[in-house]
Amino acid sequence: MKRFGLFVLVLWICFVIFGSWYPFAFQYHDLHEAWYYWLHSGESDKSKTDMFVNFVVGIPTGVLTFVWLVGNWDYYSVRQCRCSFQIAIASFAWLVICVLTPSVVELGQYYFDRRFPSIIDSTLQFFGSIVGLILCWLNRRQLRDFLCFGDRVWANTSNGLKFCLALSICFLISQLWPGIPSISPSEIKEKIRSVLSFQTDLEPLDVIIGSMVSFGLAIPFGYLISIKMSALGFSKPWIRVALVAIITLFMEFCKLFIEARLPTPQNCFAVFLGSMAGLLLSLRFRC
Repeated sequence: MKRFGLFVLVLWICFVIFGSWYPFAFQYHDLHEAWYYWLHSGESDKSKTDMFVNFVVGIPTGVLTFVWLVGNWDYYSVRQCRCSFQIAIASFAWLVICVLTPSVVELGQYYFDRRFPSIIDSTLQFFGSIVGLILCWLNRRQLRDFLCFGDRVWANTSNGLKFCLALSICFLISQLWPGIPSISPSEIKEKIRSVLSFQTDLEPLDVIIGSMVSFGLAIPFGYLISIKMSALGFSKPWIRVALVAIITLFMEFCKLFIEARLPTPQNCFAVFLGSMAGLLLSLRFRC
C-alpha cells in the first residue's frame, strides 16, 4: 500500500508543479531576492476564485501524504497502535511535506516568467491539507478498503505498465491543462476562426518541439488504450484505430472550451500518430 500511495503522491506533486510553473519560461534570479519577494507577497490583492483554487489544491496533498505515511491503517489505528514515537514521526513528516510542497512550488514561481509567487497561496494550500487530513481520518475505513484494492492491482501490474500509466497521465495533463473552462461564446468563436485559418502565436520551432513531445507522450497512451480494449474483448485492430482517432479528435475539440488552449492540426496529427505507434506496439507484442 505504501508503494501505491507514494506513486499517487508523486504524481500529484508533479501535477501541482506543472500547473504552477507552466509555461516554464525560466529566468534567473537570486535566491535571496526570490525569498524576499515571496515573504512580502501577502500585500498583493488576491481574487476569491484564486484563493479558493489554492485551498482546494492543498486538500489532495494532505490526503495523499497521510495515506503514504500511514501505509497500514490498522497498525496506526487508535486501538492497535502501541508506539507513540512512530505516530510522532509520521505526524512530523506529514507536516514537513505539506508545508514544504506549497512553499517550494510558490517560491519557484519567481524563477518563471508570467508567474507570481504568493505566500497567501502557500498558506491556503497548507490549510487545505489540514482539511484533507481531517476528511481522510473521518473516512479512514472507506479509504483503507479502496487503498487495499489499489495496492492489490498495483502489485499485479508490471513495471512496464506502471511506467506507461505514469506517462499517460502526464500526456492527459499536458493536453488538457489548465482545465479551466472558457465559457465565453466570443472566445470560442475566436478560437474556431484561428483553427480554420491555421493561425498561431507560436514560433515554428515551438510548434515542432510541442508536436514531438505530444507524439512521444501519446505512444504509451495508445498502448494502454489498446491493452484495455483487448481486455474488454475488442480484438479487431480497426476498432482500436477508430477509438484512438475518436479520442484524439475529442481531446483537441475540448481545447475550444479550455482557457489558454487552442487546438491545432499539427498537435492533433502528432497525437494520432503517437497513439497509432503505441497501438502497433501492443499488436506487435500481442497485447
